[in-house]
Amino acid sequence: MKEGFSSISKRFFINLLLMIPYLLMGQVPTLIQSKQVFEEAKKGNLEAQFELFQITKNYDFQIADSVLYVIEEEVNESNLDNEASAKLYQAKAEMAFNHNEYDQMRQFIQQCLELTEDSFLLIKTYRDFGLMEYNLSNYERSIPLLNKSLAISKNRADSVNLTRLYGSIAENYIHGWSLDSARLYIDSAQLTIPHHHDDFQDLLNEIRLIQNWHIYKSSNLQGALDSTLLLSDECVDLGQENLAIRCEALVAQVYYHLGNYEEAEKSYDKMLAFSRANFNRVQELKQLDNLAYAFRMKGDFSKSIELSKLRLTVADSLDSEWHKGYSYIRLYQVYLDNNQTDLQIEMIDKAMAIFRRLENKNGIAEAYNSYGNTYESTGDFVEALSAYQQCFEIKKSNPKSHWVIPLYNIGNILVKLTRYEESIGYFQQSLEICEEQFIIGMKIRNLAGIAEVRLNLKDYSEAQKLIGEALPLVIKTQYQRMKRDVFELASKIYAASGKYQKALHFHQLFKIQNDSLFNEASDRRYAAMEIQFQTLEKEQENELLRKDVQLKDAGLKNQRQWTLIAIVILIFTMIAGGLIYRNNRMLNQKNLQIESQGKSIQKRNHQIETLLKEVHHRVKNNLQVITSLLEIDDLGDDPVAAAIILEDSKSRVATMSLIHQKLYMHDDLDLIPLEEYIIDLVSSVSEIHLLDEEPELHVGCGNLAFDVDTMVPLGLAINELVTNCFKYAFIGNNLYLKITCQQTGEGKYQIQVRDKGDNLPKPLAELIQTGYGLKLAYRLSNQLLGELSHHYTEGNVFTIDFYDSEARRKVE
Repeated sequence: MKEGFSSISKRFFINLLLMIPYLLMGQVPTLIQSKQVFEEAKKGNLEAQFELFQITKNYDFQIADSVLYVIEEEVNESNLDNEASAKLYQAKAEMAFNHNEYDQMRQFIQQCLELTEDSFLLIKTYRDFGLMEYNLSNYERSIPLLNKSLAISKNRADSVNLTRLYGSIAENYIHGWSLDSARLYIDSAQLTIPHHHDDFQDLLNEIRLIQNWHIYKSSNLQGALDSTLLLSDECVDLGQENLAIRCEALVAQVYYHLGNYEEAEKSYDKMLAFSRANFNRVQELKQLDNLAYAFRMKGDFSKSIELSKLRLTVADSLDSEWHKGYSYIRLYQVYLDNNQTDLQIEMIDKAMAIFRRLENKNGIAEAYNSYGNTYESTGDFVEALSAYQQCFEIKKSNPKSHWVIPLYNIGNILVKLTRYEESIGYFQQSLEICEEQFIIGMKIRNLAGIAEVRLNLKDYSEAQKLIGEALPLVIKTQYQRMKRDVFELASKIYAASGKYQKALHFHQLFKIQNDSLFNEASDRRYAAMEIQFQTLEKEQENELLRKDVQLKDAGLKNQRQWTLIAIVILIFTMIAGGLIYRNNRMLNQKNLQIESQGKSIQKRNHQIETLLKEVHHRVKNNLQVITSLLEIDDLGDDPVAAAIILEDSKSRVATMSLIHQKLYMHDDLDLIPLEEYIIDLVSSVSEIHLLDEEPELHVGCGNLAFDVDTMVPLGLAINELVTNCFKYAFIGNNLYLKITCQQTGEGKYQIQVRDKGDNLPKPLAELIQTGYGLKLAYRLSNQLLGELSHHYTEGNVFTIDFYDSEARRKVE
């Protein structure tokens, strides 16, 4: 090797020398520990330079590229043998892999294989190349390469390498879903382990971990979890830190697929701490990404944004454009959940620009998928479909596990375009992959997607079957939004099938999940308001302090001015007066500003007080209504009659409760959708009056919605008429109920309740005088400035003509 370096080599090592102060401050412990390697590399020791490259490649891509450049210069200038050139190409392949330049990576590997004849280097090259393809999920390419490495290891009778290669091939088969083939290679590895070797326990535990992955992929999640936690503890006791961290990766995967994001988060935290302790920035990026996703799934969007931005910073320091692109994608996903459309588009545009510059097809596909999500969230379904289709066209060249999400997205958007029959094929194809590869979350979504299609096609039995398959899976997950959506869909399917008791049950579960999400969102809003209020309060305090300082400054200036005036009174009288005037004017302006801010805060407080008074007023009115209802009913001495009256009263209270539930569950806190309310009301009444069969319900109210002042009396009146049907009309096969409402004039409406029961025993006018339920319905109709009437046409038809609140105010 020539003495000394070229000028470029010298400049590089001078730059590295400038880094030594940072190294000594503990910035990069792995480099400090390898100080001797660094010193040898400076002297031109090629082996030391290769070792330095291995140390730096996971910490800083720029430094690793520079080291590699120096190595290449040394190899070219020193006319070294082919083995040195082969090692160089292998190192260049590793960096091409890190930069996501996969075609170039394969070229370098091929050049390496053409140059080397050293069997050990061939084993390493085929193995490393196979593992690179494995990390790209190219199992069909990976396994032949690993088998070539295996064949050479057999010729060398290298049992340690043989064991690890059997394990690596087994992992490929596991993740490629060839579980029977994987089992054979695991058995071979266990038979090959050299019991006399110093690394025996390490090798044994490595194979045990691979075996646990096999258990996990065989759908035994709990078994894989228990076995891996036990193995992790043993590895910690034996000081096998690297293997313990690899165990955490499987533990996190199992917890994640079980929907237990809290426990998955703990495992990701351990892996993040390990990567930081070893200054492996590539792994740090991966764990930051995992954590950001886990917090997003938990609904903690602020933490997810914080971690995604940190990931972006690390990617920038690593000089990895590819990782920066995916950091922007992760940020976009959180902004999507928060409906921040402008920020969504900005993040996707930045990611797409990076991926196009890198010619990274998978990244471009991910950006198209992100555009599709954004268009879908804004209601532009045609553009969303186009973006999802472009994503899938690119993903087709990847393994099938990469097809699941784009196939589901296309199916889902076709449903929104009412192209139901066309959507089923996409859902079904995605579902088959999920079942084959045990992807639980997307399996639930696909089952729900097909169930919704069947519901829209009125194939209720198939819809029930599909939602029945999804429900046990979703109950196990902690993803609240998915639970809420599936419970809501189940409620709709069972209601449409006439199974109101089940529909009510899942509606209540939906309400619980929705309330929980509503409360989380409210907590975040209140926290933001509190921060805003504290900030404003702090600004006011600072303003008052500044005012105080200005007053003191003004006093000092005045003292100086009077001293000067004493010396030259006539000359500076006008100047002093001008200064005093200016200061007073400034102080007045500040006082006015503070007064304005105080009024603003008082106005906000007044608004909050008004809202609270309105809430208390509504509660008081409803309690008065309940009191009146109970006072009108005479419980008497008959316990059976008393029980019936109490059940009726319970139904009326539930009716009013349902009104307020609808208010806070909708974005519009003033209006309640009538049709949705009636469906829930009938479910509630059906729960009280247990029938052998569910009634046939038809509701047609369009998009009509009313405020609480109209809905309370109207809801109670409907409740009385519906209860009347359950008591007297639903006899034999006459389980028929139809409720419709339409607008008949400005502010005027008509609602009809029809059944197929026998005619009333007496005219309505007489029944109003004797029967409490119809009397109450009649009075409530009058309260709405309306009228209750009845006629019989193949069944009873009760009609209420009424006015909405605005129309009533005009009449009154």
